[in-house]
Amino acid sequence: MVAHSIVHPAFADTKTLTGTWKLKRWVLEDVDTKEQKLSPFGERPAGYVFFSSGRIFVLITAEDRKPAEGADGQSAAFRSLYTYSGKYRLENDRFITKIDIAGDQNWVGSEQQRTYRVDGDTLIIESAPATQAGKTLRGILEWEREP
Repeated sequence: MVAHSIVHPAFADTKTLTGTWKLKRWVLEDVDTKEQKLSPFGERPAGYVFFSSGRIFVLITAEDRKPAEGADGQSAAFRSLYTYSGKYRLENDRFITKIDIAGDQNWVGSEQQRTYRVDGDTLIIESAPATQAGKTLRGILEWEREP
């Protein structure tokens, strides 16, 4: 059995995050009930997050993504893609990204806050709670460090 140490982000630096991480799991959790359901990208979305010493790149695609054909196909392809990049900074158990490019232009110029923890080669990222259809949900993404 391999022992993994949990790195508390308050004592970490950017080297803890630096590298490429592959998406293993993405669920939405009801903040009140703790009930979890699949993300809108399905049971097995594909994705990577890359952290340099000061920049993050995120790319996630839905599991059932189809080639774009015509206007409807292009619209569906856009809705099945989640991507952004920006410079990030660490604050306690969070990283805060100043978005400078994104698939959703509304994100450009915003700051996105995520809590995180590292356990060996596993990175858990949680989004800030947001209200959707009358429920307060947060995204929980589990990533595995690539060698």
